[in-house]
Formats: sequence, structure tokens, C-alpha cells
Amino acid sequence: MIPKVISINFNKKHNTNYTAENKAYNNKYYSTNPLLADTVSFTADKKTNKETTNLEDLDIKKLILINSEAKVKKLLTQTLPQRATERKMAEITPMLAFNNQLSELKQYIEKLDNGSGFKSTTRPQIVTSMISLYNTEIFEDKKLRAKTKEVISEYLDKSEEILKSEAEKNPLQKGKTPEMSEYLTDIIWEYREEKNDNIGMLSIVASLFESEDENLSKFLNDMKEKLCSELMINRTPIKSRQPFSCYTAKVDNIISNLELGNNVFITYNQNTENSKYFIDSVQKGLQDKNYKNTKIIEFNRYALCKYFIECLDKIENDKTNNYIIIANPTSLHNNIKDWEMISEQTAVSAELKSLQDIIKAQPKNTKFIFYDDKNNFYNDNNQYKNFEEITIPVMSSAQMINAFHENPSLYRNIKTPFSKKALEKTITTSFDTDGIFPAKTLNLMQKIADYYPDKKQITEKEIDKYLKESGTVTKKDNDNKSYIMLLETGKRLKDLVGKGSTKKEVEAIVNQIKSKNMGTKGVLIYSQDGYPGGGKKFTTKAIAGEAKVPYFEINSMDFGTEKVDLFGDTTLSPENSMKKLFSAIYAQAEENPYKSAVLYIEDFEYLSFGEMISPYYQKAMAQLKREMDKANDAGLNILIVGSVQDPDIVSATAMKSFKFIDKIEVSSTAYDRDARIEVISDCLKKMKIKFSGNKDEQKELISYIADITQYASFIEIKNLFEKIQTVAKERNHKNIEKADITEAYLQLACGRPSTIGRRPHEARITATHECGHALSLEVMNNIAKTKGKEWHIPDKVNFITLDPRGYFGAAVFDGRDKNSEKTFENMFADIVYTLGSTSVENRFYGIDGSWGITQDMISARENAMIMVRNLGMGAKIGKMRIFQQEDLSDKTKEMIENDERVILHNAKITADLIAEIYEDFINQFTEKYYNRVGTGECIIFGDDFRKELNDWKKSQSPEKQKELELCDDTIIQIMEATKKGIEVRKES
Repeated sequence: MIPKVISINFNKKHNTNYTAENKAYNNKYYSTNPLLADTVSFTADKKTNKETTNLEDLDIKKLILINSEAKVKKLLTQTLPQRATERKMAEITPMLAFNNQLSELKQYIEKLDNGSGFKSTTRPQIVTSMISLYNTEIFEDKKLRAKTKEVISEYLDKSEEILKSEAEKNPLQKGKTPEMSEYLTDIIWEYREEKNDNIGMLSIVASLFESEDENLSKFLNDMKEKLCSELMINRTPIKSRQPFSCYTAKVDNIISNLELGNNVFITYNQNTENSKYFIDSVQKGLQDKNYKNTKIIEFNRYALCKYFIECLDKIENDKTNNYIIIANPTSLHNNIKDWEMISEQTAVSAELKSLQDIIKAQPKNTKFIFYDDKNNFYNDNNQYKNFEEITIPVMSSAQMINAFHENPSLYRNIKTPFSKKALEKTITTSFDTDGIFPAKTLNLMQKIADYYPDKKQITEKEIDKYLKESGTVTKKDNDNKSYIMLLETGKRLKDLVGKGSTKKEVEAIVNQIKSKNMGTKGVLIYSQDGYPGGGKKFTTKAIAGEAKVPYFEINSMDFGTEKVDLFGDTTLSPENSMKKLFSAIYAQAEENPYKSAVLYIEDFEYLSFGEMISPYYQKAMAQLKREMDKANDAGLNILIVGSVQDPDIVSATAMKSFKFIDKIEVSSTAYDRDARIEVISDCLKKMKIKFSGNKDEQKELISYIADITQYASFIEIKNLFEKIQTVAKERNHKNIEKADITEAYLQLACGRPSTIGRRPHEARITATHECGHALSLEVMNNIAKTKGKEWHIPDKVNFITLDPRGYFGAAVFDGRDKNSEKTFENMFADIVYTLGSTSVENRFYGIDGSWGITQDMISARENAMIMVRNLGMGAKIGKMRIFQQEDLSDKTKEMIENDERVILHNAKITADLIAEIYEDFINQFTEKYYNRVGTGECIIFGDDFRKELNDWKKSQSPEKQKELELCDDTIIQIMEATKKGIEVRKES
């Protein structure tokens, strides 16, 4: 026979005679009384297995004492008879026994109030029952303990009234001793038979809880309801709450949703936000509405799920009132107790199911306001589909200051007063630290107050001193987070130094945001130079800062896995991670006067090409587009800025939705000398760097830096200034000198100089080699300026270093000189400049090829290929663009190769001619500098080199000067011949 499982509930009468079926082996009975300590199971006696128990055949009272523990014997033979005698009661009733339990409970609470430890104080059995029903906090927490004591005292008084009535009905006769009532005897023995064990204090408590006595049963129900109501419902009056006015807009949104018939789910980050103050603000908003026939019930964090469901059952039957229920569902779930079990199914799963069913079958007269951590909401958000999500916005420092001014009670426990400025400085400082407001501010205030125990008032001066001396304030730790949120970026359009065209573009976007009708849209942002550090993120922050809207930042690479830990606290699917992110964005945008926010997505290509890389990127991108639609429908102006290296390769997935069709090109200092000068001047100002010399000399240094930083991004220029400061400090230079600038540049580009000694002939070859480069370039530059056109001008020499660094033994550093056009003359001059080294090596040392010219030959060949294949400068192939890997005919290949050979050959003839005509200058340069090669201090600036060259030319005889003039004319003729595809020979 399968054992029959029954549930005994103190709300219902139950039969004292149990059949064999109900007392079969291993058949268990479960007590569900809410005040019972633990779920107690009973097993029938295996030996007797009687069909019925006939109490009249036995002296039950004696058997009870025989089978009782010492504490129970004392209770039944001394304590309870004495209490009955005091009240002149003929019988010891169940109510008297329970009155005794309540007395012990009250005494226990009073001991705790007097300072006895919770663990060290001996607790009566009913205390264990109370802890099991609620939790240890009802006795550990002073406020909860006070409420518990208040209810217990009230019901002690009520029990005394009942006992008085019982005494009047059955008074104690003179000379008689109070006896246990038959009913109390029956329920205790019945419990013993079911338990088949000695009778302990638990037996007494359990038997009382299962009593059929109408007075005690009703008494228990009323007390349970009172305890639950007092301990599980927040009854704090509005005047004692602490609402924040910065939440007003959100509260109005919640009220509007309720009036539209929607439930609301308030989400927040429990690691950074305290929901209490938001709920206080909601309560104030609801009270201000003064709804008729509407009751607001707020369940606190101690509320049990079962009590919540019981309340809803009662609410559903109320035909007069409407209800707004405020609760934290996770607290309800966590507080479920296993004081009711059905077969092998736990109460947890059963009651969770009941709560879910209640949400689905919501009472018509009820609206829910749930609040919980975002992670809990997004892990279970399918359960709350009919809830409108409202996210608690992160407070700015200004809003935090205002909250303190509105609610002085927040810091009433700080005994030392703070001046207004000191208070605001403390709040602002705490804003940038980890923790939850206002606790993190109050903690800092308390530390400061403790630091100045004798101060009558804390001033701003004391705050500054504390922050300087203590070093205890810890900044926010974002290491575990993959996203950034800034309420204020600190960047403005004026900070976009050296980005003139970009500034105009973003100014237009800022105006769109401020117009409040931009809508939610996406733009692609890319750098003109394609370099990292080009200013894409900085520009986006400037947009947010100028518009005064919150800024968010993520990296799309974080969405490429099945589970995403975007917030450093839990993993969610890519879709739910995107949802959670946008809930925070919505929350902040809704607080903004322009209903706007900016989201910057680093490496947007990963989301754009999601379907080609990972299905999770694809899911995240799909959710991003859904959130953009949702934001647009809500009237929000969210700007999503996708950072890419090349906007032309963004996939159709992003483009076809018309959500990312606009583009922002961040102009680069790499191609604009004036922009570099603007950036350099800004760095000097912000970094407080001083140049040596007078104003004109300082201006020349700025110009020099602009020359050597050609092709450098903003971040590279800034890094150069960091390095310049280091070099100057090493050299004990108070003000920056030109040599410091050059050395800093070289250290960043190639490393520090090597001082390994070189043999004299190696040093000579090095000096001659670099002179061949520099001389060839300057000769070609001078020809363009004196005999050519402005667009013919090639680069110029910025400086020469004769010290080995990194991968090279020495080098000439060149830069653009007033011409950005790539004409034939410009490109040809660059090849001559490159081949100048091999010409001088061959002429002066008979070296026909060396490791030193390897890179020079590579560079020359690449330039010749570009001229012919890309720029249409080949005489035979003409204006034909040749693509890499293109299938070409043999004849076409031959023509291409012939054009390239003519250019290289004629450029080498030109370099040889320069080496021959300027032989004396090369010797002069070599003799002057070879002994400084490898010393670590051999840098020749371009201006100095040009001066030496011009001085040498001026010192030459009229015959030599005519020869130099003829050299220039010959080079022009060589270039003209090269354009025609004519290979020049030395004899001509």
C-alpha cells in the first residue's frame, strides 16, 4: 500500500483518531504552522502499528512524565502548575502553556536589549521557531527586535485576558492542585505517539501549534498575521522618508505607466545604487497623487513569499479598493521557508510557481511595482514581459549635493558639522569612488570628522588637507567592467585642437541633439590617417560634453561569446547584455533635458561583420538595432557612434537598416602642418613647457616640431612632448632646447643611441653615406625652388644623426617642404635622394653595393613602381593604372619594367653627377663629422646643413659656381629625358 501523505494545518480541525492507513510504516505527517521551528515528521510505531489509540486504557499523564525530558518534567510539574495557581485556574490549558512560551520569548528579547549576545543567550524553543520562520535578523536587528517585542507584549496581554476568562469558567478550588487539562494531555501524548520519541520542549511547542482549541487557534492566526504585517511591510510614514527630487521625472513616468494599466519593474545596479531612496521618492509621488480608494502596500526585504501570496488572495476579494504593491521579487524568493512540503517537492519550487502564477493571473484591482538588481531582472525577464522597465538613473555629483541639501537627516549621525563648501567638496570627492550613495559619502564624512576630533566645524580647507595627507580615498575601480559611463566627459568642442573640419561636423551634431528632434541614430567615426590615437574617442566625448549629455562606451569585441560579462558582476547572453546596457542609457537619457545620451562603440567592425565572424556578434547587432528602434519610439535622442578603421568596409548589415549612414571623419595632424602647430601650441600650454631663446627662436622651435612630426597623429605628438620633458630633465635643462626635441624624437622612433666604438674607416663611410643622402635631397630641393615650380618641390632635410640607433647605423630624417603634391619632379627627386648613398660609397670608397644601401634600394624600387603603376608616369605604359595581381600580357609587363628601369637608371645617373660635382663638399662634411660618429651626440640639424652647403657654394671660384649651375641644368634635362623614356648615359 502506498503511504497516504496528509498536511496538517492549524487553521483546520483535525481528527485525533488515525487509521492504520495513516499510521503505516514511514508515513509522515508535516506540520505547517508558521510559528513552528522546523518541519517535524512523525513515523508510526513499527512494532505496534495499532489501528487506533485508546487513551482511556492508560494513565496518559503519568506516561507523559515518564517519557519526558527533564526540562519538560519541570515545566509540567512545577512551572505551569505554579502559573495556574497564580491565576487560580483549575486546569493547565494549552493557552496557559503558550502564554508561558510568550513570556520566555519576551524575557529573551529583554536580555538581548540589555546587551547579552545573540549566540551566548540561551533561547527558548519558540525562538528557534521564530528564526526558522523569518531569519536571525528579527532578533539581531534592533528595530526588528523592537517590533517583535511590541507584538509579543500585545499578545501576552491578550493571552492574559483569555486565561482570566478560563479561570472564571473553571476556578481552582481551595486545597486543590491544578491538573493538566485532558485536551492538553491528549495533544501532547498524540504528538509523542506520532513521533515515537521522548517528549522534549519541541514536542510541547509543536503540540500547542497543532491544538484544536478554538481560542488558541484563533489567537495563533491573529498573532501570525500581526507579526507578518509588522515585520514584512514597510510602514515608514512619508515625513520620515528621504525622497530625492532628481528622481521626480522617473517617478512621474512610473505613475503614468500605472495609470495606463502597466506594471512597472524598477531596475538598478545594487553595487552602485541604493533602491531605498528611489522607492521613498516613488512613495512620495504616489502619496502626492492622493488616489481615492487606492491602498499602497510596500513589502520589505524580510517578506515571505507565502505571506505575499496570502495578501494577494485577500486583496483579490476586496471589491472596494484598488492596490499598488511594491516588492522585491528576489527577496520574496530568498525568504521562502520549507515549512510546507508536499511529497518530494520542496516548498521553494511550489511557492515560486505560485508567485509566477500570481503574476500571470494578476488581480484586476492590483498593479505591481517590482524593484530588483538588473542582473536578476535580465536573467528572469521572460517572467516580467508585462512589466514596463524603469531604470534608476545614476546621480551626478550635482544631484548628490542637492540630495544632501534636501535631506539633512541623511547626515544627522555625523556629529561634527560641515560648512556648506566642505560638505559639497566631500560629496564631489566621494562621487569618484566606488560604493553606494549616500553611504560612501557618509563614510568619507565620518573619516574626516574622526581625523579632526577637536574641530567645531569642518571647512573646505580641512577637506583639502585631509585628502592630501590621508591618502585613504580610493578612486573607482573599473578593471572588472567592460563598459564606461560618464555623466560629464570634461571635453568640449574647443578642446578639438587641430581638427578644424571635424569641429564643424560635430558642432552640427551637437546642435541636432540640442534641438531635441535628432531621434536615435548611428554614425560611423573614423580617422583621416587611420592611425590609433587619431582622436575618434576624444571627438565623441567632445560631442557628449558640449551637448551636456551622458556618455557610454563599450567595445564590440566583448560580444563575441555565448555569455558576456559586460558589467563585471554576472554573465548574460549578448542580447540581454545589450538590453541591460540600453536600460542604463535610457535611464540617463530620460533624465537629460535633451532626452539624449551618446554611446561610443569601439571596434564597431566586429558588430558590423557579426554574421561573418561569430553568431553572437550577429545577435548583439540585431539587438542593438531593436534597442535603437525602441529608443526612437520613446522619443529619445540616442547617438550611437561606431568607431571603425575604414568606413568603406562596414558591412551591409549595418548600412541597409539606414541606422549608420552618416560619417564623421576625424581630421589628422598628419597631413596638416597648421593643425600640428595648433596642437603643439596647445601641448605647450597645457603641459606648461617652456622653450629656450627669445620669442622668434621659440616660434622657430614650434615650426621645427611641426616639420619633424609630419605624418604624426595627435597622440604621437603628445607622447613626443612627454619624452621631450624626460630628455630635458636628464640633461638638466630648465627650458627645452632644439637638441632635446630631436633626441626625444629619435628615442621614440629608434631608441637611445649606441656608443659602441667604430673603426675610423667605418666612421668615414657612415658620415659620407649620410651626406650623400642629405646632399642629393637638398640639391634637388634647390633646383625645384630656383628653376622649377612650387609643386615640384621635394622634401627637405630635417636633421641628420650619425649615431647608431636601433636597427640603423645612422640616418637622414626628411620632411615635407611647402608642397603636398606628388608630381614627377617630386617623386624623381625622392629616388635621387634615396640613391645618393650608393653613389658616394662607390665614388669615394669603390664600394659597389653594401648592406648599408639595402633599404635604400628597396625604397627606390617602390617609388619607381608607384610612379609607373599607380601615378601614370611611365613613358611607355602611359596613363594606365596597374592593379596588384592583375593578369598582364608579356608585352605590358615588359613596358612596365622598361619604364621603371629608365627612372631608376636616370635617378642613379643624377645621384652620381651630384656626388661628382659636390665632391669637395662631401669631403669637407666627412672630415668635420666622422670623428663624432657613435659618440651619442652627433645630430646635424637641417638648417645647419643647408647653411654649411650654401657657405661652401659661396666660397667656390666663379668657374666652380658655373659648374654647379651647369649641374642643375643637366639634372633638369635628365628629368625631361626620363619623362620621355630616354635612358641617359654619362658620356652625354
